[in-house]
Amino acid sequence: MRGYVIQKKGRADWQDVPVPEVGPYDTLVRPTAVATCTTDVHLIDALSLPNALGKVIGHEAVGVVDTVGDLVADFAPGDRVVLPAGLADWRHPRAQRGEAKFHQSKSPYFSDDPTNGGWFSELVKCFDADSNLAHIPDGVTEVQAVSVDDMAAAMRMTKFGGHVSVVSGFFDDETVTLPMSVWNYGVMEKHLTAAQANQGRDYMERLLLLIANGKLDTAPLASHVLHGWDKVGDSLELMRSRDQTVVKPVVLID
Repeated sequence: MRGYVIQKKGRADWQDVPVPEVGPYDTLVRPTAVATCTTDVHLIDALSLPNALGKVIGHEAVGVVDTVGDLVADFAPGDRVVLPAGLADWRHPRAQRGEAKFHQSKSPYFSDDPTNGGWFSELVKCFDADSNLAHIPDGVTEVQAVSVDDMAAAMRMTKFGGHVSVVSGFFDDETVTLPMSVWNYGVMEKHLTAAQANQGRDYMERLLLLIANGKLDTAPLASHVLHGWDKVGDSLELMRSRDQTVVKPVVLID
């Protein structure tokens, strides 16, 4: 099968990759839509996480369950699901303290397993499916669902006294410049917090229920909708362009 792999610093492309082996708690999922992120671009261009080299990238996707491990209880082949932006280790002892998302031992970018890749592939493996996957309710589209696992806010939309959570990853020697106008020239309180995106099945399924019941619509985040796996490269170039009209490119796998 094909996967979109970081081949060297500054270069990622399609190549043949092995189909992952499924453990008893894991699933194979066939992506039906993926979204690209500035974090993908930063990771390719900087390659500051060495374990990502030679692996499939991508952390925003929805799909259909293809295969389930023997001990997976709540998912079956054919289920529509959201894949997680990170692979939190819910079996880590500190998960009981509410710190699961800080232990990313299953993430392809931190794992030493060379076969543990991201979501830009024809089949992908999700560890501990009952904890990490989320069911997509009827009536929620792929375009809506693909944004659930990795959302962000904007400084300009933030009220005085409000908080902005930055969930993008910045690597190497990159810097970020904020116009003073969005900070009200430093004389009004706004708070900027770096945060890892919330994770886990319960969190994502609650967001999906808000969408299903008309309380939230993430579709407008998809500023560009492309079609077919071969458009992943174009989608990444949109993110790299820093064009202000680009919010979130989504690639539908037809």
